[in-house]
This record gives sequence, C-alpha cells and structure tokens, in this order.
Amino acid sequence: MGFGLTKAALALETTPIADAQIDTAVTLSGSVARILDEDTFVLADPSGTIPVYIGPHPMPVAVEMAITVTGQIDDDLPRELYATQLILPGDRVIEVGGAYD
Repeated sequence: MGFGLTKAALALETTPIADAQIDTAVTLSGSVARILDEDTFVLADPSGTIPVYIGPHPMPVAVEMAITVTGQIDDDLPRELYATQLILPGDRVIEVGGAYD
C-alpha cells in the first residue's frame, strides 16, 4: 500500500491511527485498505486500521487510494471514525457525514 500525501493533507496535523482516541476529533492519513459497504471503508496507515463511516454519500474512494480524513472517533467500541471531510488525490476535498445513527 502507498501512503503518499497530498499538499492539502500535509498542511493538516495528522494522528497515527493507533493513537486516535475514542470521542475525539482527529485527522488521519493513509490508504483505503478495503470497502466494507456503500458508506464505510477501512483506512490503513503503518500503525493500524480503522473503519471510516461517510454517512449517506456515494463512495468516493477506491482501494489503495491515499487519502486524508477528518472527523470524530465514535464514543463507543469498536473504534470507528465518523468522517466529516475527505481529501482525495489532487487535493480534491469532499464534505461528508450526517445521518449518523
């Protein structure tokens, strides 16, 4: 897996996935390891993996895509990131989230 970061992603302070704490706002960077369903994918970096929920939006990522995700780590276990923003290759920013049940 590649972990190349965009210029926009480099401007953000990112947290390694393994260090992301429950019930905190974070920015994580890595590669898409797999797509779980229509609104959830797994993000991976050298420290670990985490499911990322994007809400009721079309899936804008593909496996092995290097991305940066901003959002909130769920306040429950297992850890999951509720995304609010994705930064895709080419510094394309997508606002996501909403309808978190």
